[in-house]
Amino acid sequence: MNPALWLTAAWAATSTIAGIALYRTVIPRAAPLGTTPVDPTNRTSVTMADARGHGMSGGNHVGLGHLDQADYLGWLRRIVTTVGDQAQILLHGLSMGGATALMLSGNPQLPKQVTAVIDDCGYTSATAEFRHHLHQLAHVPRIFPGVAIASLLTRLRAGYRLRDVDARTAASRTTLPVLVIHGDADTYNPTWMGQQIHAAVRGPKQLWLAPAAGHGESFFLHRDDYEHQVKTFCGINNPVN
Repeated sequence: MNPALWLTAAWAATSTIAGIALYRTVIPRAAPLGTTPVDPTNRTSVTMADARGHGMSGGNHVGLGHLDQADYLGWLRRIVTTVGDQAQILLHGLSMGGATALMLSGNPQLPKQVTAVIDDCGYTSATAEFRHHLHQLAHVPRIFPGVAIASLLTRLRAGYRLRDVDARTAASRTTLPVLVIHGDADTYNPTWMGQQIHAAVRGPKQLWLAPAAGHGESFFLHRDDYEHQVKTFCGINNPVN
């Protein structure tokens, strides 16, 4: 299981409200708490876990959220064991972490204590992501079978195919409320991916496009607005009694 950092809420020795932060690489351990998606000074305990093959985590291959689901399910079960069955858990992911949170949200093994999801600049699918980077950013001709080659390599080396990584389909199946955050100047995971994910969600949902924000910049360029969006969403879908 991958290493994680547990930040206990400042307002109590234990908190029934918990957040699990999903990142490609966990926020540096010395980072200020203000850079975490859910802040322990705001009545929330936070678990931040390195994705497989990143940071202090084990693994030789990147799972793109598909392989990582098993790891995060383990951490979610540990949170429930630590906090108790009364826990209310928010999944909040950035980039690959956002896609992972969405895929987790439709997992049949997801603990019932998970009550909401925040996807910040995640991708719709690995196939769409790879095609965008290959053809739009690297300008490789579309006739080149890059996606097929990459999928074959991931299957041989890591045990999964690119088509197994599909956050948009997972979003269409989740019953949890979803907040989608995306910079409207994101070219890495283009803004239309966030819009497609929001459109796919059938249950309660919100979409916030951060003005002039590139990939992963929404919080840093619009911190007050970002916190307002998150707190409003959590207040509606994960209220603290």
